[in-house]
Amino acid sequence: MPRVRAGRLPRVVTVSSLAHRSGHINFADLQSQDRYRSWGAYSQSKLATLMFSLELERRARSEGWNLMSTAAHPGYAVTGLQSTGPRMGRQGPSLTERFGKLLQPFLSHSAAAGALPTLYAATSPEAQGGDLYGPDGFYELKGPPARAKIAHRALDETVWRQLWDVSERLTGVSLAARAYA
Repeated sequence: MPRVRAGRLPRVVTVSSLAHRSGHINFADLQSQDRYRSWGAYSQSKLATLMFSLELERRARSEGWNLMSTAAHPGYAVTGLQSTGPRMGRQGPSLTERFGKLLQPFLSHSAAAGALPTLYAATSPEAQGGDLYGPDGFYELKGPPARAKIAHRALDETVWRQLWDVSERLTGVSLAARAYA
């Protein structure tokens, strides 16, 4: 953290997903050890990464750190995730995968285009801390980078702090201790 903060205009960009909108933070089974559902775990992780970004921005502002925290999502970028992620060990494609393949030409963009919101969040002088950037098209699936919608459930600062504390406990790393090292 001291090296990041030593930069002239340092930024931390966290990659989330549209899946954050269907995520729920389940503190009772945060690691999905009692009940694992692939989509639920993925959505929860993307909601948590977005909340991490928002909490990092809040902490940076409250501590007066020379740091901006932003988040980005790629929209529906054609990567291996569509074909390997949904199967989760199944032999053949699921109904969702087959349906997605039919819609892909109309709703998706290339992996390179999907990287643009992250690049925008990392480099644009217009990017703002505490914002999420994604494609500017229909349902934020594809298009040029723009400010994206953050799901209401992602704006709960109490959950941000609780996730932060749990993360420090699970990793054994305290950002506060490292911020000034």
